[in-house]
Amino acid sequence: MVVRRGLVFAVLVLAAGSMATVWWLAAPDRTAAAGGTATSMPPPTVQIDPTSPVRILTAWDERRASAWAAGDLRGLRDLYVAGSGPAREDVRRLKAYLDRDLRVEDLRMQVLALSVVQRDERSMVLEVTERLAGGSAVGPVGRRSLPAGQTTTRTVRLVLHRGTWLVDEVSPTGPRPARR
Repeated sequence: MVVRRGLVFAVLVLAAGSMATVWWLAAPDRTAAAGGTATSMPPPTVQIDPTSPVRILTAWDERRASAWAAGDLRGLRDLYVAGSGPAREDVRRLKAYLDRDLRVEDLRMQVLALSVVQRDERSMVLEVTERLAGGSAVGPVGRRSLPAGQTTTRTVRLVLHRGTWLVDEVSPTGPRPARR
């Protein structure tokens, strides 16, 4: 049971972190609004390679957050490899929210580090350090902010299926031995 909760939390953290990364990369320059000097040059455009692991993970997180906000169990399940443990746990968790007449909106994750452990044209394994940065549970009695999560490091395995990256496995990553 603890492992399942950990997996669901890991997936939530993963989603929120990726969304926060996209928000940060797409945020406009706020120098002038903060009292700084604005220049006549437009801010640089950030181009993210659509095949980059960061972009793939961010796109996945965006689809997941949309499924949670819409209460879409099927859409959520479709983000995972059929029958995977993380899929069952994520769907079970969303169903529990729906059973209490709650939606989860505005999930935001903060990705602190991402490294590619393995990658080929059909799969990739990522080590992701992140935390839940925000979100809200919304129901008949109002909106409640989700508490910020602890920083966690997880190993996430994604596979490419019919042109779409799906999450297959999520597992905790233990501490790394010190370098000598």
